[in-house]
Amino acid sequence: MNFLIGISADFDPVHLGHVDLIQKAREVADAKGTEVVIYLNKGYSANHAPFFASFEARSRMALEAGANRIVPIEGLHHRLTMAYTVPIRIAMMIQDGVTDYVDAAEVNPKK
Repeated sequence: MNFLIGISADFDPVHLGHVDLIQKAREVADAKGTEVVIYLNKGYSANHAPFFASFEARSRMALEAGANRIVPIEGLHHRLTMAYTVPIRIAMMIQDGVTDYVDAAEVNPKK
């Protein structure tokens, strides 16, 4: 099965911009017959801080916004900067079978 990444983020908490990204991902996933999979930080946020909302609450919000599944990302942000964690996260996604993604910048992975 092909997966579609809605977004890889903290979602602390999910706001309207996140909902818009998930809905865009949902449209692409529905057209391709795939899932919207969210890789969600757990434990520490991208800025190395504790979260305001629990992992469970953030997961529920993302699922209610249209995601099919949540993959917890643990340990990457405890000490590493984004420059190190992004390649690790991308490798995880590729290993999981991710073939498409949607992001806020409308980045085309083929470029």
